[in-house]
Amino acid sequence: MMPVLDLFGLKIFSYPLLMGVAWGLGIQIAKSLNSRFGVKFKYLNIYLMGVFLSSWLGAKLLYLLSADNVKIGHLASEESFWLGGGFVFYGGLLAGLGFTLYFGIKTSQTVKFFNIFIPGLCFGHALGRVGCLLAGCCYGIPHQSLISIHLHEVQRFPVQLLEAFFLVIFGIYSMREKSIRHKNLAFMYLSFYAFCRFVFEFARGDSIRGVWFDLISTSQIISLIISVVVLMTWRLSQSRPTSSLDKLY
Repeated sequence: MMPVLDLFGLKIFSYPLLMGVAWGLGIQIAKSLNSRFGVKFKYLNIYLMGVFLSSWLGAKLLYLLSADNVKIGHLASEESFWLGGGFVFYGGLLAGLGFTLYFGIKTSQTVKFFNIFIPGLCFGHALGRVGCLLAGCCYGIPHQSLISIHLHEVQRFPVQLLEAFFLVIFGIYSMREKSIRHKNLAFMYLSFYAFCRFVFEFARGDSIRGVWFDLISTSQIISLIISVVVLMTWRLSQSRPTSSLDKLY
């Protein structure tokens, strides 16, 4: 655990540092793919700013909703909370998806246009999970094996690194031109991550994420909802006639 990095006497908090690197990496990958494959995404910089702000706010709000009642009021009134650590990825993802849907409708861009952001999302999220490891949050259950890591006084399962590994795998897959041009890449990503997150949550050892009935976490409930919505949306898209916008690629 290395929440603070000492670089030539300058103290830098590892989690915010990797968060910044993750956003920068994601933006550069999206812009590169947009140019490389000639996607011609409309108003790219405006979208990036909007999705950043909506995701930041969504991640913070879900963190507050997942916290206990005693902490909510205290955290919400602290400037350091809104500008520092304390995020729930699913809150950012859902808020970002909401803004993306609105933006796509307003600019008449189909789902495929947004595929260029998926690789950066995966790689950036993987970096964020490494930041979680360094900060000592989102940690795993007590576990003794060759892959265990020492965190919070005990040996634990490295669930942060496991999630990062699978995100990198999907990120590599989604970088291919065939994937970028696939009309269902977004559905594939959401299904993939929802499944992985549901399984990985059983290896989580922190309680701050919210556990219901001593059985299922907030993120697992969201994973199930996402899976159902994705399945229903995919079935509807398969049953409707193909439009001219669907033929852009």
